[in-house]
Amino acid sequence: MSFDNTYNTNRFKLPLFQVTGQTCLKSVYNAAFGLIDNERREGFQFLADGIKQLAEQQGIQQPDVVLTDFDQQMKAALESQFPYSQQQICIHHINSNVLLNAKRLWKDESSENNGDSNSKSEQTRVALSSGDKETIIAMETCDDPFHQNSRTAPVSHDYRSVLELWRFVVFAHTRKTTKTHGCASAKSSTTSGLY
Repeated sequence: MSFDNTYNTNRFKLPLFQVTGQTCLKSVYNAAFGLIDNERREGFQFLADGIKQLAEQQGIQQPDVVLTDFDQQMKAALESQFPYSQQQICIHHINSNVLLNAKRLWKDESSENNGDSNSKSEQTRVALSSGDKETIIAMETCDDPFHQNSRTAPVSHDYRSVLELWRFVVFAHTRKTTKTHGCASAKSSTTSGLY
């Protein structure tokens, strides 16, 4: 089951807590929704209690895997209600975090040299653009042209290239592909980017 909060989706401006599941046919279904007025453990505990009670009333077994984002309060509340379920981080949140941290490390050198670094907060400068978000969504699909390209050329030394290398490693179909693309490209990228 996947547990997530969505923001700014209702007139009350309360986070929408969503619970989704996946069938054996890999189709996704909505299991439950809830609005919470805080993001503390007790708020998530209230919702997790409700989910567990509903599951017990309907004779539904505990999930084998619980997917969440990085929210420690949510994870703690779910751990208390589903202690035998393995907790994992959603791949979408991992990919977003990789891109955000790559942008943070490879800031635009021209803006730093112009002295613009003080005019905007770091969070604003490295926030994910709509193009970045589209890239993340595209990289999570297996049919995009990225998977059909061969990665033998050196990669430029910027945050987009880090994302490209990340995609090769995470979405590689075989161990050989991972080693070939991940290690060789990273070495050539670092070498060509430093000189």
